[in-house]
Amino acid sequence: MKFNMTNLPKGSVPMAEYGMFKTAMRGFRKEDVLAYIDELMAEKTKESESFQAQIAQLESQLAEAKVQKAAVEENERLTTEVAQLKNQIAQLTEQLTDTAAKLEEMQGASDAAHARDAELSEQLEQSHQAISALWEEKAVLQNEIDNTKAAFVQLREVGEEFCRQVTALLPQTEETPAAPAVPITEPPLVITEEPRAVDKPMERWLF
Repeated sequence: MKFNMTNLPKGSVPMAEYGMFKTAMRGFRKEDVLAYIDELMAEKTKESESFQAQIAQLESQLAEAKVQKAAVEENERLTTEVAQLKNQIAQLTEQLTDTAAKLEEMQGASDAAHARDAELSEQLEQSHQAISALWEEKAVLQNEIDNTKAAFVQLREVGEEFCRQVTALLPQTEETPAAPAVPITEPPLVITEEPRAVDKPMERWLF
């Protein structure tokens, strides 16, 4: 086997130049050449392993950088979402504040309406009581009127009977005509006690 000098790595120096290869017939000694090849292979293997380690380290750094980049992007995304959520929370807080103000206003109006209803209910109850009292007074007055009319009729009958008796006792002569019967008219009904004053809205209950 001949050792081809052109196959040596670039920048390497043949061992023959340093007197390491012993010459033999038609070339160098095979053992020296193989030993040199083994030495070169070992050196290149070591360099390859070093390069592989550097590549692995760079790949690890690249993967870490990708992870960091993904983390940064995720952080930016989360930051954007947090900002959007804060904006939505601010809008909801404003809406809740407006709703609370409207509810408070509606509650005030409801309280005023309830107070007005209570006042009207009280006035209505007082009106009903006043109406009941007026009906009672009307019944009492009507009873008094009926009693007065009955007494007046009885008094008129007594007066008429008295006139007849007086007429019968008087002498009946041509010069002295019989006294005419005194007409008794029914006196007008006068109510001395004034009825209790009633508000005008209650008149529709009485008439």
